[in-house]
Amino acid sequence: QFTAIDGEFAHLMGGGGAILFNDFFLGGYGLGMTNKVPVDQNKYAQVWDDSRLSVSHGGFWLGYSLFGARPIHVCISSLIGWGELGIRDDNGQYDGDNFFIIVPTLEVELNLTQYFRLGVGATYNLFTLVELNDPDGIGTGYTSSDLSAPGGFLSFKFGWF
Repeated sequence: QFTAIDGEFAHLMGGGGAILFNDFFLGGYGLGMTNKVPVDQNKYAQVWDDSRLSVSHGGFWLGYSLFGARPIHVCISSLIGWGELGIRDDNGQYDGDNFFIIVPTLEVELNLTQYFRLGVGATYNLFTLVELNDPDGIGTGYTSSDLSAPGGFLSFKFGWF
């Protein structure tokens, strides 16, 4: 997934698995940020050398494929989960806060074979309950609005469709 975290480009990678019931599916997922996003010292003043944000979350994945048997079709789904926003450095120092997330998605899928689908889609990452505050009380801290943003993704789905 490609999105923004605190206004900076962010790439999240992960995986999931689901059970397909006709065109409905239910499963689980996990995602983690792969690139470095710098810490904003106006929001979190106590930073260390090489400090960066980390974001990871996982939970439930549910959705519906509209006319899933057709070669090209639309899929509507949502990720509903929980995770952690953290500030870390290369020396192992860490501070974090938990959050709840809802990620509605709209995707166009291409059935390449009976066992493989390729998809491209759009998301909106709605982070809630984020309150990562500076321990010294100097910075205002990170909030849900700093993390919530639209995004896009490419998916590779393997299974028995």
